[in-house]
Amino acid sequence: MPHRTYTEAEARELLGQAARLHAASHEHGEVLTLDELKRAAEAAGIDPVFVEQAAHAPPTDGVPFEPFFGVPTGVRRSRLVPGPITDEAWGQMVAELRRSLGGTGTVETIGQMRSWTRAPLQLIAEPEGEQVRITATGRWGANSRSSALGTGFLGLFTVLMIAAALVKGEAEVFILAGFFMVMTAAFAAMTWPAYRKKEVRVGKKFDAALDRLAQIARHDVAAQAATVEQEGTTEHVSPLLDVREEEASSSTAAPTSAQRVRS
Repeated sequence: MPHRTYTEAEARELLGQAARLHAASHEHGEVLTLDELKRAAEAAGIDPVFVEQAAHAPPTDGVPFEPFFGVPTGVRRSRLVPGPITDEAWGQMVAELRRSLGGTGTVETIGQMRSWTRAPLQLIAEPEGEQVRITATGRWGANSRSSALGTGFLGLFTVLMIAAALVKGEAEVFILAGFFMVMTAAFAAMTWPAYRKKEVRVGKKFDAALDRLAQIARHDVAAQAATVEQEGTTEHVSPLLDVREEEASSSTAAPTSAQRVRS
């Protein structure tokens, strides 16, 4: 059977599908270092430079909020961090969220899920295999819709005023229609850019906060591993110490017994 050849686009699609099938067949998956990923990418014909760029790029996973007539209604960021998150690490994370996002917020724990809420912002930490997925969301859909609908109604009223001015041909109606036209343009110019800037601003805050939370999680997991290793070393050494102490105690007690025999 002749060997089939693939174009670059077909190869990328084939590798992507294979990766998705592999991930679906492994509940926890394998843990790889960045160097291992770069070597795997190079073997697949992908420049390792792009793996490095993807690893340090701001995370964009998570389903984005649907805009309302082009007006942003919210922002979402998601990050996988080492787990599990201990109570001590969660306390540090809550303190960091209060510092970076402002406000006290409400903390809640349901099973292994943890959350911090300070409307309209919310952060949820849920186990995902051996890791924890932290998802930060900000919702302001009601305000966006109100602003967009208000601008839309004002624009509709402006169109009706212009139609009335054309029918009646009165100067006063033309002036009033022009006034509403300017008001509509002003509201539109304020609404769309304002919410777009808010989306970018909150997104940057989420990215910075998640970076710090990931750092807290990594330090906590490293501390847990060090504690387990230390406990294992202590348990391994302590029997030897007990034997040495017993031998020292026996050698100290021996002369005393001999003295008693002589007397």
